Amino acid sequence: MRLVVAAAAAPAACSILLFGSNAFAFSPAPSADASRMPAATSSSSSALFATSNSGRRASSASNAIAKARARREAKARQAAAVGSTGKSDTTGAASPLASVSTTSASILDKAMQTSRDAILIREGEHFAFDRIGGKVEFGSTADLVTPLQTDGVEPNAVSIGLWLSDARRVAGGLWDEDLLADLGQCTYRLGLMPLKFVTIELAPTVDVKMWSDGTLGGAGADTMPTFRLHSIGFEPNVTLLPGVGIDAKSLGIEIEVCGELRPTADGMGCEGKIGFVSKGELPPPMRVLPDSVISAAGATISKNVRDFAVTNFQAGAVKQYRAFWLEQNAAIEAVAAGDVVAK
Repeated sequence: MRLVVAAAAAPAACSILLFGSNAFAFSPAPSADASRMPAATSSSSSALFATSNSGRRASSASNAIAKARARREAKARQAAAVGSTGKSDTTGAASPLASVSTTSASILDKAMQTSRDAILIREGEHFAFDRIGGKVEFGSTADLVTPLQTDGVEPNAVSIGLWLSDARRVAGGLWDEDLLADLGQCTYRLGLMPLKFVTIELAPTVDVKMWSDGTLGGAGADTMPTFRLHSIGFEPNVTLLPGVGIDAKSLGIEIEVCGELRPTADGMGCEGKIGFVSKGELPPPMRVLPDSVISAAGATISKNVRDFAVTNFQAGAVKQYRAFWLEQNAAIEAVAAGDVVAK
C-alpha cells in the first residue's frame, strides 16, 4: 500500500461499492460424499432408509448453501461490473457508484498526477534547498505493508478487494477520528500534529479526496481494487515565534499528501505507499542558516509526519478490515446454519 503526505472526485469519483450484506467471498461448500455413508445390510433396510433420507437431506442442505453462496458471489461480481457501466443494479442490492471504474485521470489534472508520481516513486526522505531564491522543499515517502491477519480473522485477496472497494468505509477508519472531518463527496479534512521548522510553527490540516478503482477478480496487481487518496487543499495555520518580523503569508507554504493501498500478492494483507511534501520560501534572514540546520529541521518534520501517518493508517486498516471480515463471516455462518435459504 502506498500513501503520501501529499493527498488524492466528484460523487462519481468516489470509488465506493456498497455491497451491504452481499459483499462476501465464499469458498466452495463440501458436497456430500455417498461413498462415506454407512454400508447397509439386508437385515437393516429401515436403517438404510433412514440413512438414505439423512443423506438426501444433507445433500439438499449442502446444495442450498452452495447455491446461496454462488448467488452472493455472482451478485458481488455483478455489482462490480455495474460500477464500470454506471447502470443501476436491478437485483435489489444497493447500487454502487461508478467508483470501481474511476481512474486517477478522471480525478487529478496533469500537474497533480505528475506531482503524485514523483512523490510515490521516492524512497525515504526528500530535501531540496535553493539558497539564492530561498525555496525549500522537504518530505518523506514510506512503503506500507500491513498484515491483516488477527485472532479469528483469516484474510484473502477477494475479501480485501471488496473492503478496499468501499472507499467511504476505508477512509473513515484510516485516521485518528479526533483529527478527521468528513466534508462530503469523498472529501476529508485530516489534521496533523503541531510542527516546528526553525522559528516557524504550524498546525496544518489537509483536505483530501479518497476513492477506489480497479476490478474485482481482475488479473494482476494493477487491476485489483486499489484505495487512493490525494490532497486538494490545505491550511498551514502558521504561527511565528515571538520576535520574528515575518509575514506568514510571505512564506508561501504548500502541503501535498497522497497514497494508495491494495491487496498483497499473498492475500494476507494490504500494501502501498504514503508520502508528503511541504514547500515554502524562506525569508532572507533564514537563508543564511547552514544547510545542516535547515535540512535537519526538514528531516525532523518529515519523520514526525511519516511516523504519524503510517501509525494511523496501519492501525486503522487492521481495525477496519477486522470489522468488515467479521460481518462477512457472520453472514457465511448464517447461510451454513440455514438461516438463509436458497431458492
